[in-house]
Amino acid sequence: MKAKKTTTWIILAIVLVVISGFIFWWRSVQKNNELPVYTSHGLYAFEISTPERAIGAYDYACIAKVNKKLRTEHTKPIVSEVSATETKVFYTPYTVYEIEVLENIKGSLITDRPIEFMQYGGLNEDGESYTLLNGGSLLKEGDYYILMSNARNDIPGETLISARPESMVHLIDGIEAESSQAVIEEYKAAYKNEIIPQELQGRERIPSKYDVNYKK
Repeated sequence: MKAKKTTTWIILAIVLVVISGFIFWWRSVQKNNELPVYTSHGLYAFEISTPERAIGAYDYACIAKVNKKLRTEHTKPIVSEVSATETKVFYTPYTVYEIEVLENIKGSLITDRPIEFMQYGGLNEDGESYTLLNGGSLLKEGDYYILMSNARNDIPGETLISARPESMVHLIDGIEAESSQAVIEEYKAAYKNEIIPQELQGRERIPSKYDVNYKK
């Protein structure tokens, strides 16, 4: 049983590296609105520590306002043994927001109406805890961000999705602040000098249904 369980986790880890660029497991616990927060510590397949590398790893980058949180979806069930006689099914939470794209930096997302954006992490299915990536936080309603994302064809509608904290840059002082404008200009310049991770070179690009050139 132990060997079988170990093999299962290795397979899941490989799948996560291919799909999301990281392996995760939760270790530390904090408090958020009186609920515990399980932090997923990532082992990444490629690094996006600079704006050039971050933009290079994603198909879309835009300046956006987060209008509101719509829902939390729970996918990818994992059966885990919690004791010698008991198993439990864990689901990965994804928080879905309505965002308004103000300007595209990379790619061509629609700007004439709100679209949906999915973030890894959120309230767990039991409603008693949160799961977030290490160093990450949920997007704040009403705030502005530079959001980098890819579309996923294993999620209905080719929804935009992002996971790593470096791909969601919070313009904490507001869109008009000088500090925010400096960050925006930095990412626009970074796009001109983007560095595509070797692991992602040659991969098939999946257009989002929110792309102005999207065709079914």
